[in-house]
Formats: sequence, C-alpha cells, structure tokens
Amino acid sequence: YTCPGQGCCPPEGSSMGLPGTSVLAAAATYAGLQVRGSLRELTARLTPWETTAAPGQEVALDTVSMALVPRILEDAGRAEVAEEALTLARRIRDRLAAAPSVPGMRPADLRDDGLLEDEEAATLILALQDRTTRDRAAEWMEGDEAGPALRLWRALARRCVGPYREHAAAPL
Repeated sequence: YTCPGQGCCPPEGSSMGLPGTSVLAAAATYAGLQVRGSLRELTARLTPWETTAAPGQEVALDTVSMALVPRILEDAGRAEVAEEALTLARRIRDRLAAAPSVPGMRPADLRDDGLLEDEEAATLILALQDRTTRDRAAEWMEGDEAGPALRLWRALARRCVGPYREHAAAPL
C-alpha cells in the first residue's frame, strides 16, 4: 500500500493510535478499569521508584532472588514457592483491603507502599515471574478481590527498581 498523500494516513514513524491514547489506556479500558486522572498520572502510579527507598528495595530483590530462584528452578520447589507466594499475596491483599481509605491517588499509593515490606514485595515480584503462579493470582481481578488486588499489583510494579524494572510486566 502506498499513501496517496491526501492526509488520510498517519505520518511515517507515528503510531496508528489517536492523539492522547496509549496502549496502557486501551488495555485499562478493555479490562473494564475506570481510569481516573491523566495518562501521566496513571503512568506515575506504575513507574518504579526513583526515591531514596529504591536502593533498599533493590537489595531486598537481590537477597530474595538468591534464595528463591534456585527453588523456582526445581519442579518441587517451584510448586512450594507458588503456594508460599500466593499465601503471602492473599495476606497482603487483605491487609490493603483493611487499610483505612485515603483521599487522592498519590496519598493512597504512598499508604499502600507503606503497608508492604521490601522483602514481601521482592518475594512476590520474583514468584510472579512464574506464569502459572501469575495466572492463579490474576484470578483475583474479579469481584470484591479486584480492588485490593489492583492496589497490590500497582505497589509491586513500583517496587521493580534498578535492574528489576522489566519484572514489572508480571504484576501489570
């Protein structure tokens, strides 16, 4: 196909999306999530930390990975890690659900971040790299569990710091 040059095609190198849209916004809409705020605000809620807390989270990720990854690589160990991680995720999801409401997206995210320990986050981030474990946790995205689960996934994505940034794909 060759563009006839009549303004009907997007400029070369541009995306096929409409101005002001993104894959992230489209995915949220498709998933039935009500997106509040701007795309910039939504992205900020999912972007890994670049704060003074980031080095501590990176140390926790390094430490937990040395203990967890060898277990995940063994068939029997992988099943144990999955059960342990899902139990931990349920406990944290319930902790988030029980937390008092805070007005505003940023204060709510900060509250959620404060309810999650570095080691807990590291354990879940690494365990969710296993597709089967991630699929089981994704079942929480329906019904009453969906809100607290979404808060947990956002908090985990923010904890994927340093060389672990790519690990954010799993909770997202």
